[in-house]
Amino acid sequence: MENVETDIGLIGLGVMGSSLALNMESNGFSVSVHNRTSPQIHNLVNNRSLNNKLYGFESLDEFVKSIKKPRKIMLMVVAGSVVDDYIQKLVPLLDQGD
Repeated sequence: MENVETDIGLIGLGVMGSSLALNMESNGFSVSVHNRTSPQIHNLVNNRSLNNKLYGFESLDEFVKSIKKPRKIMLMVVAGSVVDDYIQKLVPLLDQGD
């Protein structure tokens, strides 16, 4: 994928996460999206994006790199251990101030 710098990142493309990403995009924000399974990423970006401001990433590292600093990332995943797992994976990829 070409180098992009999006306004915000969103992880978790269930009903709520997908709707939130589409809402942010429709209000002029560029959004990087990530999901643990890739079909949801491709479906949202290729079939539902209205303004071509959604960018999908299978790699968490590439997802984080695509977001403007200071990075803002929303987790729209199931509460509990899934949140903890993502935080553990994200912290090493973030810079101070993100």
